[in-house]
Amino acid sequence: MLKTRNKPYTTTTASSVPYSCSGPFNEDVFYKHPINSGANKLTIGMFSLGLSVLSQFDYQILLAPGGDTSNLQEVVCSNYNVLILANGSFTFVIDNFDPNDVYYLRVNTPQGLLAPLLSSLLSTTTVTMYSEYDATLSIATEEVKEYKIINKPNHLQIVTDKHFESYQIYSLDGKQVKTVNSLDQLDTIDISKLNTGVYVLLLEDNTLKYHHKFIKS
Repeated sequence: MLKTRNKPYTTTTASSVPYSCSGPFNEDVFYKHPINSGANKLTIGMFSLGLSVLSQFDYQILLAPGGDTSNLQEVVCSNYNVLILANGSFTFVIDNFDPNDVYYLRVNTPQGLLAPLLSSLLSTTTVTMYSEYDATLSIATEEVKEYKIINKPNHLQIVTDKHFESYQIYSLDGKQVKTVNSLDQLDTIDISKLNTGVYVLLLEDNTLKYHHKFIKS
């Protein structure tokens, strides 16, 4: 069921999908978004109004490559708090995707909480999922056409005339998960040991640094 931009949702059901990053849960709801034609930027977010109790939203962003829901892949798993009589929110932006992919935002009720509580929280929550063409991203791409990175399941292939000799890989929380310095020019980067998720690659040559966001499936 397609959820449009900035729409609240108030009905929860239990699903049999095994991808749960927060452990056992009672109820969950999925928001679906196919990539719009010509888009190069996907924004996913939630904004919740505070109630009379402290609450926590556990959410998960899933990728269905080419729309294949039998091959769901976790992109990110996290949560945010909604303080008493205050607001809570998160925003997640993806700018490196296949136009045939479909993304899902999954929100669940952690074990020990009642399903009606999730419905109540969602009734005061705005969910945002939209893909668009961002001209600034296009300009940035033009500026760094000295290289191209092909994302494969277990490695990144670098196609370039530039001489990259070192790189670092960071998780989205800012932790460095891998670093390599080499005397030889880099043409492939092994990512086979990374956990599934979204990462940022920092490439360096003698003068400049280049950032590239990629998904490890």
